[in-house]
Amino acid sequence: MNTKVVITWVQNNVAITALAVVAIILVALIYMFFTAGKTAADDLHKVEQERLLANTQLMQVRQQYNVDELQKQLDELNSGIATAKAVNKFPESINRDQLELDLANEASRRGVTLVSLSSITQSGTETIGGNTYNKSEINIKVEGLLNNTSLFLTSMEQGDFPTLKFKNVSLAKASEGEKWTTTFTLVVLSQS
Repeated sequence: MNTKVVITWVQNNVAITALAVVAIILVALIYMFFTAGKTAADDLHKVEQERLLANTQLMQVRQQYNVDELQKQLDELNSGIATAKAVNKFPESINRDQLELDLANEASRRGVTLVSLSSITQSGTETIGGNTYNKSEINIKVEGLLNNTSLFLTSMEQGDFPTLKFKNVSLAKASEGEKWTTTFTLVVLSQS
């Protein structure tokens, strides 16, 4: 078909041509509305999924940063610190009489003989956790079975002086049977 024939046919069948043009336009419009509707439905679904995800994340963040729960945890930690300070409180000063009495009682109770006890001497200071404490020392010599001596030292560590520690511990076989002579320096920290 040549171009003249087509033009003539279109001129003779204007109504059919107009109808075909309208049909093509209607099909195009229907297609556009359909795809636009599908895109809107897809967008709505996507927004709904994002909203659910955001709600889930918000709940997780609220749970993680629950102010009431965090305050409760802080109060528990502060309570634990206060308890630890009360339990491990450094004494204001060393009560020599009480220390000697404790040493004598524990030696007797554990079956060791308190051979000698030097005077308590101030031997400087010691810094622990940024705080400075007075350091007092006393040289002690005990004699007894090795097991009893071990029990004596352990009971003193767990006694009324929570800041007590031992240094320069030495053991030597005593001249009598199974007994051992133990010498050590007892160090007690107190507040400065």
